[in-house]
Amino acid sequence: MTRAGILPQGWVLVFGLAFAAACSAENGARDEVSRQLDRRVSTLSPVAWAEHHVLFFWRFDQFIASAGGSGRVACDSTGLYTVEIGSKATPWKVGEQICNVLWSVDRIQMSHDRSALLYSDRLEAGGVSRLDVDQLSRTPLVQYCLPFGAGPSWSPDERTIAFVGDCVGSDRLALHLANADGSAARPVGSPSGSAREEYPSWAPDGSHIAVARRRTSMESWESEIVVVDTMMGERRALTRGYAPAWSPTSEWIAYLRQDSSHTSPPSIRLIHPDTSGDRELLRGGLAGVEAAGQSERWVSGPLVWSPDGSRLAFSRGASIWVISVDGSGLEAVVPVAR
Repeated sequence: MTRAGILPQGWVLVFGLAFAAACSAENGARDEVSRQLDRRVSTLSPVAWAEHHVLFFWRFDQFIASAGGSGRVACDSTGLYTVEIGSKATPWKVGEQICNVLWSVDRIQMSHDRSALLYSDRLEAGGVSRLDVDQLSRTPLVQYCLPFGAGPSWSPDERTIAFVGDCVGSDRLALHLANADGSAARPVGSPSGSAREEYPSWAPDGSHIAVARRRTSMESWESEIVVVDTMMGERRALTRGYAPAWSPTSEWIAYLRQDSSHTSPPSIRLIHPDTSGDRELLRGGLAGVEAAGQSERWVSGPLVWSPDGSRLAFSRGASIWVISVDGSGLEAVVPVAR
């Protein structure tokens, strides 16, 4: 006989062994997860130039498994860095606090005085927010009528925000403007067709905005660079491409172009706003770049101009590169991140 609530000695042994086995299995599972997440992978993206030789960039790190699958954000090294060309990169705002705010952002723009960041957040359905850099406090600006990838961009005087959305229920994702505090969101003109507009980039005088207009079908997508008059809303197509970046001198619009099959690396190109002078600046699979030790083949945006309009910064996998507008001076200012 046994007293109520007290297990026989044999049962205690069985449950003890089962509990130990469960704990061992849980610890083994954790060890297995640690073994699986065996690679730290970095994604780097230029944000802004502070001076002609100093560049801010965003670094996003995560641990992933060699066999594939989901990963885990590495907040200890995720954040904003600066690099002086010819020197090593140094952390500027890095660590848990800024990582928790910005790890899921789509695009980052820095204010002229470097006190604030403008971005859209994938976890907020593309919502546009402003982040105070010192306090790391977030202020929501536009939180409705937005798609993933709203691509917000401050005007040159930082009094207006350009973004992509549908704030009038037209079922068309097109260029919009809002006041700097997010109020008075309104579309810029009425684009024709059902193509989506992306990547707004302001002309230095604020009179026009370059966007990419993308048409998607079941088989493929095509994109072209379009210049939009901010007052009249009129649109003028320039050339085939995406990710436009208007130079601070107004002379050039830099952009990316990929062949229609989308099987070869994109190239960086330049065009004058009047459609003249269209030329290739850098082919994505250039042999010289491969020899420089970069394993990733594809260049990517955003394309970020130096203050004097003489150079462009761009990403290439886990590294940041710069090139002069005459095609010279190609170098990895932040080599492949490890």
